[in-house]
Amino acid sequence: MKPILTVAILLAAAMTVGASAQGDPAFARCGAIADRDARLACYDSLQSRTAPPPATAPGHYPEFNARPSVLPEAQPPAGPASQARLKTPMTAMIADYAVAHDGHFRVTLDNGQIWEQQDSDGARAQFRSRGNRATIAPGFWRSYDMRLNGSSAIFKVERVR
Repeated sequence: MKPILTVAILLAAAMTVGASAQGDPAFARCGAIADRDARLACYDSLQSRTAPPPATAPGHYPEFNARPSVLPEAQPPAGPASQARLKTPMTAMIADYAVAHDGHFRVTLDNGQIWEQQDSDGARAQFRSRGNRATIAPGFWRSYDMRLNGSSAIFKVERVR
């Protein structure tokens, strides 16, 4: 059934185009031109004659009466220079730390930065009662790795402040 419907639609469209071309003597005049470049120029002149006038609407989206805007180039997120991405490992003393009920931690370093263990990291940290030291290094795909007190365990962290 679908092929028959498709053929019927195509035939109806072809008959409509053919009828409009046959009804206009200008099409017949262009068809009679032997030189192909001249014939093409004749058909082009007919197209420009029948083409609708260009839209004078104020924008591309007339329903909103506005033109699409051009987005500026992507800028890095605004923030203090202290939020710049680490390029080399940094070591600092831990001034304060807190461990949540699910075992994830948040540390405040002696330089004022606050780092938090990522939810995707299921490792559990062992803190000393005092004198904890953290080394934070750039990780893979813009992540950060934290080591506590020189141990080999690595925790995935993100900077909160």
